Amino acid sequence: MSQPTMSILPEENTAVTLQEFPLSAIYVADNYRSTMSREGLEALADSIKAGGLIQPVTVRPLDEPIKGCTHALVAGFRRHAASELAGLPTILATVRRMTAQTAEAIRLAENIVRENPHPADEAVAVGKLAAENMTTDEICAYLGKSAYWVTQRRAISGLLAEWLTDLRQDKLTLSAAEELSRWPLDVQQRCLSVRHPKQVTSDWSITNFVRRESQVLGSAPWPLDDATVFPAAGACTHCPKRSSCNVLLFSDMADDNKDHCLDSVCWQTKLTNQVERVFNEQKELAGDATVVRLSSRWSDAPAGSLKSDKYQETKAKKGSVVGVYVDGSKAAKVVRVTLTQEAVKAVASGKTELSQGEKNRETRQKRLLKEAGKRVLADRSYHALQGGTDEAKQGRVQVLAAVVAESLMQGRNIDLLTLAELSRTWGWEPVGKKGPDTKGVPYREWVVKQVLKYAPTEALLTQLLLFSVTHRGLSNEWTDYQQTAASLVGTPQVREGLTEAAQELFEREYDPRTLRPRKESAAGAGTTPELDAEDDDLAHAEAEQEEVTAQAA
Repeated sequence: MSQPTMSILPEENTAVTLQEFPLSAIYVADNYRSTMSREGLEALADSIKAGGLIQPVTVRPLDEPIKGCTHALVAGFRRHAASELAGLPTILATVRRMTAQTAEAIRLAENIVRENPHPADEAVAVGKLAAENMTTDEICAYLGKSAYWVTQRRAISGLLAEWLTDLRQDKLTLSAAEELSRWPLDVQQRCLSVRHPKQVTSDWSITNFVRRESQVLGSAPWPLDDATVFPAAGACTHCPKRSSCNVLLFSDMADDNKDHCLDSVCWQTKLTNQVERVFNEQKELAGDATVVRLSSRWSDAPAGSLKSDKYQETKAKKGSVVGVYVDGSKAAKVVRVTLTQEAVKAVASGKTELSQGEKNRETRQKRLLKEAGKRVLADRSYHALQGGTDEAKQGRVQVLAAVVAESLMQGRNIDLLTLAELSRTWGWEPVGKKGPDTKGVPYREWVVKQVLKYAPTEALLTQLLLFSVTHRGLSNEWTDYQQTAASLVGTPQVREGLTEAAQELFEREYDPRTLRPRKESAAGAGTTPELDAEDDDLAHAEAEQEEVTAQAA
């Protein structure tokens, strides 16, 4: 017998009215949410005082008054508490007649079966309010949110369309969106150009990228109010791409009481222009005397500059020349330096070619840096694949699929006998005598698709990897991968009766006299696909030729 169900809707033909009720006339029963954030209630109270109560509470008439109250609160406990906190005498309420049991069900549904809006939708809504010329304080009062929350959502509404789409599709985490939205659109575009189109963006990668964009303005070697250093950008003091232009969003940078430039490209352009300006000024002052460009690096110095081992700073004018730094923390700084003999010759001849020893050292340094980069990338990739998140699981599946495909192919095509075994055991697409029909898809891509199609999970991919290690290269007579696999397994039973089992399989599939393949039975006996008529005739002819050759010998 089925159990009766309870409707949480009010009884039919029951009048529903909307009216202002004195707060003192509403009985408030115990709410299952025993605690409410004081800060949240205060924000909601401010919102109600500023814009009124947008959504009325729900009350029901009592059959008998309780503590002098004629109606009981059904839904809207926070709104009721906030109205009391705001000191309002009345509250707008919807009156519905219902039983206590129905009221409890509605109260539960209102709080549990409620879905908060997506952060992207919140951001767009705040952006629209700001577009209506509402100030941050007004939006805070209207929504009952903090100034930081409103400022953050407003910044997110200004994200590049591609990043906002990623956030809406949960490809970009909220914390990563909050970090990225602080930065100028130029920075967002550069970050977009290097992110993988299918890769879920992590908080760490976004933070790591954008933090390289920041430069302390106080360290600039040009006057911050000088608009001529880079006319297209103007003076730094009037540039909106500064952390001081939004103290709330860049409160972490305000701790050191230093203003930061938020656009590394603009910074580097101004730095380059300032270096050239200072160098040309020194050339005019020096007349015929030598002025050189200095690099703070000992390798990979900018073209036309001297590396750090080619000069030595000095205060003496005798035997020294004027130098202008072109990079590093001393960029655009003017100093006097003494040059090595090699540097003097290079400056005099205008040639800055490296010696063979220097070239060898730079080549070695590049190789070591590349190795270091590979190690860092490998470590980051490994850690990104750990954990139980959906992104990590999907990443592991993709990596395992590539490993399985590489194991099967060994850098080349999969041999036909192995493909036949994959078709028989794993259900791969049937393969003809000329190989698989990839339908124009590159061979490696076709293999990866087959792997993911028939082994879509980590568990199945692991099984397929073991299958690959033990079955690859079945048609390759020069390399016996199976012996290697058997030695790795280490189980003695793997080799027991191996000769007899091989003879039995051979006789089941081939005629020992003619070496012609036997026809497979309807029950599917045998482990390899039946050869077509052309292959059958060829095998028969080869067997006869070998027999004649043997007799002649």
